[in-house]
Amino acid sequence: MKVMFSSERRRYVARVGIFLIAVALIAGMVGCGQPEPEYNPMVATGYQHTVELKSDGTVVAVGYNYDGQCNVSDWTDIVQVSAGGSHTVGLESAGTVIAVGSNGRLQCNVGGWIDITQDAAIENVIWVLESYGESGNFKAVLKYTEITAMLDGARISGSAGCNTYSGDYELKGNNLSITRLSSTEKSCGERINKLEREYLTALRDAESYEIEGEKLRIHCGKQLLVFNVRYNRYRQWDAGGWTYITQVAAGRYHTVGLKSDGTVVAVGDYGGAEPWRPWIIIVAAAVGLVIFFVRRRRAVRTKGC
Repeated sequence: MKVMFSSERRRYVARVGIFLIAVALIAGMVGCGQPEPEYNPMVATGYQHTVELKSDGTVVAVGYNYDGQCNVSDWTDIVQVSAGGSHTVGLESAGTVIAVGSNGRLQCNVGGWIDITQDAAIENVIWVLESYGESGNFKAVLKYTEITAMLDGARISGSAGCNTYSGDYELKGNNLSITRLSSTEKSCGERINKLEREYLTALRDAESYEIEGEKLRIHCGKQLLVFNVRYNRYRQWDAGGWTYITQVAAGRYHTVGLKSDGTVVAVGDYGGAEPWRPWIIIVAAAVGLVIFFVRRRRAVRTKGC
């Protein structure tokens, strides 16, 4: 039997379809975020502020200054400027970098990175345990089990395989000490629980560390913990210090520097869309369908009467 829709119902369906398409288009535009600032050797524009590099190496800025992104009046010997969403970056003639403004995504963590030491390299990075044990008796981590460590300020935390842990740490040169280490106490199976005990016991005895490339080794008495780098807290690896920079660029939540050897350094957010944005389309579609079927049910009941 062929089902015929009344003209009123067809108009209603068309309105619902147009509504969903409009919501999807709006959500897509929101997901794109604000446009990246344009770059010019002498002038840079951020989201709501404009920065100018003067011929004498000083910098002036106008516009929105809620986060201090226009506080550049004391900058000197600047050879390039770049403006992000709410931060401003300057390249100094010495090849170092300075920044002012919002630092909520660590996008301003570019100053003072001269003669960087391993103290800076070990922190704010997620390390994943690769192997552990005494010399000549190394063990690999159980398959499908991930043990992580992140040193952030004065706290160390991560996953011991199943349970989470945290504690205090102190760095002095290449010496590392960990205290007040504790973890949750979920039962996760005999093999994983044994692995967790061995890992946390070794970690409590941490004495020193060394970094080679993207590999971290923590010496814990007779035990050695070997980690590989995953990424920093905003999913970017801080590859080296901010020295010998030849060009800088600032995005909305991140800063990028080009080094004289052709390599690139970056800090800040990785720039992915916020996780709630895709839900705009899903919720809008769900609401539209609910309205459609409610109206359809009411129409059927009315027709039946």
